[in-house]
Amino acid sequence: MATLVDRQLREWMRNGGLSPADYALVNPASVNLRIGTALVVESPGGGTYEVDISGLHVGNPFLVDPGEWILTHTQEVVMLTDRMEAEVCLRSSAARAGWQHALAGYIDPGWSGRITLEFQNVRRFQVLPIYPGLELCQLRVRALDSAPDSNYSQTGRYQGDMGVQGNKDRSLGD
Repeated sequence: MATLVDRQLREWMRNGGLSPADYALVNPASVNLRIGTALVVESPGGGTYEVDISGLHVGNPFLVDPGEWILTHTQEVVMLTDRMEAEVCLRSSAARAGWQHALAGYIDPGWSGRITLEFQNVRRFQVLPIYPGLELCQLRVRALDSAPDSNYSQTGRYQGDMGVQGNKDRSLGD
């Protein structure tokens, strides 16, 4: 397995791997991902509710309270071939601001769709802003030596999702 570097990432993007393809988001061995237009927020009663943040921006963000957990999605649509896997990682600047990304960052070969991201504000006293276009995480893409016998498009629950998706495995809880 080899991690794609900047020129390889740009080629992957040109071939439809990441859409929209904004080459300014490419780093030496990763590409930044932007927050999309919807959040799922945990309510005090234990349920969740969806928030449309499409009209928000840096000067008027949604504020995430200390300890609050949210789901959101990427602005970008990611498409991996059968010979690629990827991993979502929190940007170090986002971690230093107080964001934490849950550990569900692995993406199997054959995946396509918008990625649902899990975040928590781990600050004790300060709210954190979130709005469409905010770059909180980055994607590392790796080339595989061979294709698996079956890929995520054949086996996955979240294949083709284009918005925020909650848990689809009810054995783990709601």
